[in-house]
Amino acid sequence: MSNMQRNKENIDFPQIPLSKSVLLHLLPGILITIFYIIMVPLITLLDFPNRLALLLGVPFVLVPFEFGFIIYQCKKINNIISFEGVIFFRESMALWKYFLFTLILLFYALSITTILAPPIDNFILDKIFFWLPEWYILTTSFIGYTKDYLIIMAIMSIIFNGFIGPIVEELYF
Repeated sequence: MSNMQRNKENIDFPQIPLSKSVLLHLLPGILITIFYIIMVPLITLLDFPNRLALLLGVPFVLVPFEFGFIIYQCKKINNIISFEGVIFFRESMALWKYFLFTLILLFYALSITTILAPPIDNFILDKIFFWLPEWYILTTSFIGYTKDYLIIMAIMSIIFNGFIGPIVEELYF
Protein backbone atom coordinates (compact mmCIF):
# COMPACT_ATOMS: atom_id res chain seq x y z
CA MET A 1 0.00 0.00 0.00
CA SER A 2 2.78 2.43 -0.90
CA ASN A 3 0.83 5.11 -2.76
CA MET A 4 -2.62 4.08 -1.56
CA GLN A 5 -4.30 5.14 1.65
CA ARG A 6 -7.47 3.92 3.33
CA ASN A 7 -10.23 6.11 4.67
CA LYS A 8 -12.64 5.17 7.45
CA GLU A 9 -14.95 3.40 4.97
CA ASN A 10 -11.98 1.19 4.04
CA ILE A 11 -11.80 2.48 0.46
CA ASP A 12 -8.38 2.61 -1.21
CA PHE A 13 -7.59 5.93 -2.84
CA PRO A 14 -4.31 7.01 -4.40
CA GLN A 15 -2.09 9.64 -2.85
CA ILE A 16 -0.54 11.96 -5.42
CA PRO A 17 2.80 13.70 -4.88
CA LEU A 18 2.66 17.14 -3.25
CA SER A 19 4.17 18.84 -6.31
CA LYS A 20 1.47 17.39 -8.58
CA SER A 21 -1.23 18.36 -6.08
CA VAL A 22 0.02 21.96 -5.95
CA LEU A 23 0.16 22.08 -9.76
CA LEU A 24 -3.38 20.66 -10.12
CA HIS A 25 -4.67 23.23 -7.61
CA LEU A 26 -2.97 26.23 -9.23
CA LEU A 27 -3.29 25.37 -12.93
CA PRO A 28 -7.04 26.14 -13.31
CA GLY A 29 -6.52 29.60 -11.80
CA ILE A 30 -3.47 30.25 -13.99
CA LEU A 31 -5.40 29.25 -17.12
CA ILE A 32 -8.39 31.41 -16.16
CA THR A 33 -6.06 34.36 -15.49
CA ILE A 34 -4.49 33.99 -18.95
CA PHE A 35 -7.99 33.79 -20.48
CA TYR A 36 -9.04 36.89 -18.51
CA ILE A 37 -6.01 38.89 -19.67
CA ILE A 38 -6.71 37.93 -23.29
CA MET A 39 -10.48 38.55 -23.12
CA VAL A 40 -10.70 41.83 -21.16
CA PRO A 41 -9.80 44.05 -24.16
CA LEU A 42 -12.52 42.40 -26.28
CA ILE A 43 -15.11 42.47 -23.48
CA THR A 44 -14.50 46.14 -22.68
CA LEU A 45 -14.52 46.99 -26.41
CA LEU A 46 -18.07 45.56 -26.48
CA ASP A 47 -18.92 47.81 -23.48
CA PHE A 48 -19.40 44.93 -21.05
CA PRO A 49 -17.88 45.04 -17.55
CA ASN A 50 -14.52 43.27 -17.34
CA ARG A 51 -16.13 40.88 -14.86
CA LEU A 52 -17.76 39.17 -17.87
CA ALA A 53 -14.31 38.00 -19.04
CA LEU A 54 -13.87 36.22 -15.72
CA LEU A 55 -17.34 34.66 -15.88
CA LEU A 56 -16.65 33.38 -19.39
CA GLY A 57 -13.58 31.66 -18.01
CA VAL A 58 -15.86 29.13 -16.32
CA PRO A 59 -17.44 27.55 -19.44
CA PHE A 60 -14.44 28.12 -21.73
CA VAL A 61 -11.53 27.26 -19.41
CA LEU A 62 -12.51 25.84 -16.02
CA VAL A 63 -15.07 23.28 -17.18
CA PRO A 64 -13.08 21.94 -20.16
CA PHE A 65 -9.85 21.70 -18.15
CA GLU A 66 -11.20 20.25 -14.90
CA PHE A 67 -13.87 18.00 -16.40
CA GLY A 68 -11.43 16.99 -19.15
CA PHE A 69 -8.91 16.00 -16.49
CA ILE A 70 -11.57 13.95 -14.70
CA ILE A 71 -12.50 12.15 -17.92
CA TYR A 72 -8.81 11.57 -18.68
CA GLN A 73 -8.39 9.97 -15.24
CA CYS A 74 -11.54 7.85 -15.77
CA LYS A 75 -10.18 6.48 -19.04
CA LYS A 76 -6.70 6.01 -17.57
CA ILE A 77 -7.95 4.07 -14.55
CA ASN A 78 -11.05 2.31 -15.92
CA ASN A 79 -10.51 2.32 -19.71
CA ILE A 80 -14.03 3.77 -19.92
CA ILE A 81 -15.72 6.92 -18.66
CA SER A 82 -16.71 5.77 -15.19
CA PHE A 83 -16.21 7.72 -11.97
CA GLU A 84 -15.46 4.49 -10.08
CA GLY A 85 -11.99 4.74 -8.60
CA VAL A 86 -11.68 8.39 -9.67
CA ILE A 87 -14.25 10.31 -7.63
CA PHE A 88 -14.57 9.14 -4.03
CA PHE A 89 -17.08 9.92 -1.30
CA ARG A 90 -20.17 9.81 -3.51
CA GLU A 91 -22.59 8.83 -0.76
CA SER A 92 -25.56 11.17 -0.48
CA MET A 93 -26.68 12.93 2.68
CA ALA A 94 -30.14 13.36 4.10
CA LEU A 95 -32.06 16.11 2.27
CA TRP A 96 -32.43 18.23 5.41
CA LYS A 97 -28.62 18.34 5.75
CA TYR A 98 -28.31 19.82 2.26
CA PHE A 99 -30.75 22.60 3.18
CA LEU A 100 -29.05 23.22 6.52
CA PHE A 101 -25.54 23.36 5.03
CA THR A 102 -26.79 25.57 2.19
CA LEU A 103 -28.25 28.09 4.64
CA ILE A 104 -25.15 28.07 6.84
CA LEU A 105 -22.80 28.48 3.87
CA LEU A 106 -24.98 31.17 2.30
CA PHE A 107 -24.97 33.17 5.54
CA TYR A 108 -21.20 32.68 5.84
CA ALA A 109 -20.55 33.73 2.22
CA LEU A 110 -22.77 36.81 2.44
CA SER A 111 -21.13 37.83 5.72
CA ILE A 112 -17.65 37.50 4.30
CA THR A 113 -18.39 39.29 1.01
CA THR A 114 -20.29 42.18 2.57
CA ILE A 115 -18.45 42.76 5.85
CA LEU A 116 -14.90 41.41 5.73
CA ALA A 117 -13.93 41.36 2.06
CA PRO A 118 -14.26 45.06 1.07
CA PRO A 119 -11.70 46.48 3.52
CA ILE A 120 -9.35 43.53 3.04
CA ASP A 121 -9.66 43.73 -0.76
CA ASN A 122 -8.93 47.45 -0.74
CA PHE A 123 -5.92 47.00 1.55
CA ILE A 124 -4.47 44.21 -0.61
CA LEU A 125 -5.07 46.17 -3.82
CA ASP A 126 -3.52 49.35 -2.40
CA LYS A 127 -0.52 47.80 -0.63
CA ILE A 128 0.39 44.69 -2.65
CA PHE A 129 -1.15 44.88 -6.13
CA PHE A 130 -0.88 48.64 -6.67
CA TRP A 131 1.20 47.95 -9.79
CA LEU A 132 -1.62 46.16 -11.66
CA PRO A 133 -3.14 48.10 -14.57
CA GLU A 134 -6.59 49.55 -13.93
CA TRP A 135 -8.25 47.37 -16.62
CA TYR A 136 -7.13 44.22 -14.76
CA ILE A 137 -9.01 45.06 -11.55
CA LEU A 138 -12.56 43.69 -11.53
CA THR A 139 -15.27 46.28 -11.98
CA THR A 140 -17.23 46.76 -8.79
CA SER A 141 -19.43 49.57 -10.02
CA PHE A 142 -22.08 48.85 -12.59
CA ILE A 143 -23.13 52.47 -13.01
CA GLY A 144 -23.49 53.34 -16.67
CA TYR A 145 -24.37 49.85 -17.85
CA THR A 146 -27.80 49.23 -19.33
CA LYS A 147 -30.42 47.11 -17.63
CA ASP A 148 -29.99 44.45 -20.35
CA TYR A 149 -26.26 44.16 -19.64
CA LEU A 150 -26.89 43.84 -15.94
CA ILE A 151 -29.53 41.15 -16.48
CA ILE A 152 -27.14 39.21 -18.73
CA MET A 153 -24.41 39.50 -16.10
CA ALA A 154 -26.73 38.41 -13.30
CA ILE A 155 -27.98 35.37 -15.22
CA MET A 156 -24.46 34.37 -16.22
CA SER A 157 -23.23 34.82 -12.64
CA ILE A 158 -25.96 32.56 -11.30
CA ILE A 159 -25.42 29.89 -13.96
CA PHE A 160 -21.61 29.87 -14.19
CA ASN A 161 -20.54 31.10 -10.75
CA GLY A 162 -23.44 29.66 -8.78
CA PHE A 163 -23.97 26.24 -10.33
CA ILE A 164 -21.69 25.01 -13.13
CA GLY A 165 -18.38 26.22 -11.69
CA PRO A 166 -18.92 24.95 -8.15
CA ILE A 167 -20.21 21.56 -9.31
CA VAL A 168 -17.22 20.96 -11.59
CA GLU A 169 -14.87 22.26 -8.88
CA GLU A 170 -16.30 19.83 -6.33
CA LEU A 171 -15.88 16.92 -8.73
CA TYR A 172 -12.33 18.02 -9.57
CA PHE A 173 -11.16 18.46 -5.98
